[in-house]
Amino acid sequence: MAKKSVQAAVEVKLDELLPVLRLAEKFAAKNDLVAAYKHIYFRKDGGVRAYDGTSGAILRTPWPIGDGVGVPAGPALRLFEALKSDYDTVTVSSTDKRLVVSVGGDKENYPLPILTKDTTEVPMDFLMRDAPAPSVDGLDADFWIAVASVEMTVCEDDGKPTLAGVWWGPDGAMISTDNFRATRAYPKLAPRPCPDPAGMLIPRMFLSRLKDVRANAVTATESEVWAHTDQGSIFDRRPSEHFPGPAVAGIFNDLLGARGESPVVSVVDGDAAARTLGRVVQFSDPATHKVRIDLTKDRRAKVTVETPGGTVPTAFVELSAEYPGPAATIRVNGAHLQEALVHVGREFHVSESKSKLFFVDESRRVEH
Repeated sequence: MAKKSVQAAVEVKLDELLPVLRLAEKFAAKNDLVAAYKHIYFRKDGGVRAYDGTSGAILRTPWPIGDGVGVPAGPALRLFEALKSDYDTVTVSSTDKRLVVSVGGDKENYPLPILTKDTTEVPMDFLMRDAPAPSVDGLDADFWIAVASVEMTVCEDDGKPTLAGVWWGPDGAMISTDNFRATRAYPKLAPRPCPDPAGMLIPRMFLSRLKDVRANAVTATESEVWAHTDQGSIFDRRPSEHFPGPAVAGIFNDLLGARGESPVVSVVDGDAAARTLGRVVQFSDPATHKVRIDLTKDRRAKVTVETPGGTVPTAFVELSAEYPGPAATIRVNGAHLQEALVHVGREFHVSESKSKLFFVDESRRVEH
């Protein structure tokens, strides 16, 4: 009869382990296509890893919990989160088939089923690989604030992966577009040029996994983008097609050049106007949120929702706004305008063709 292998027990501090597990769990697969991708893996060097087939996390802890041992990511995280309510430390050991979490001097024992490195589906190449060295380091809050400033126009259409992210340009600009609007921002203090001289798209899902995590360095390889944190490194696959960064940047440059010739609309109370717009767009077509804005020289901007065909108004509001130009009518997505008033500013330029509204916040270095 084969002797059951038992690993020495390790005492683990939950306040140090949980941040690592929370980040790793984001990279475990959520579907059943490959069961091994739904696991978090522990290495004898203290490593903690997760991989969903395209993106992954290579993290580290001080504790040698296992040697390629994988446990179901969701159940494992929920167990450790629940234990944190009553305990600061837990004891972890493993056998051939179980990872056992014990607390209270073995008064409570919780077994988790494991996959070992001998299981066919286990991604051994991933478990053995190392993270690359940083291409750009010293990234601070100023850098990530610029990234966050453009996230409101990141494309969320899964059918357009080329636009689904934030483009980091060679000049340090951050750009996003959903094909209807666009935003560009620069770090206020010191723009950091992209490590790829052609620019690089940071995927939307990758950015969502970076929430609440401070990445201080980035690596760009031909096929992957990496972010390095105090807990380790995470990565995602780069899209095979290129984001139209130079073309979008060109539009912004043209609008900046024409700013002096375009009238400026200054909404008197941007926050109140945004709330008002939020109410009136409820009456608009959900597909377009199209509204008509009639600008007059008597400090008014009348916002009207029209029925399809643009003939019969169904709801309207009046906003106080300073407008030095001649009377004009523009049509715009009211929900988009509301977001811009909230996130960029209360002033915008109207292009000569009345087809574009251009917001600039010079203090924050944000253009929209």
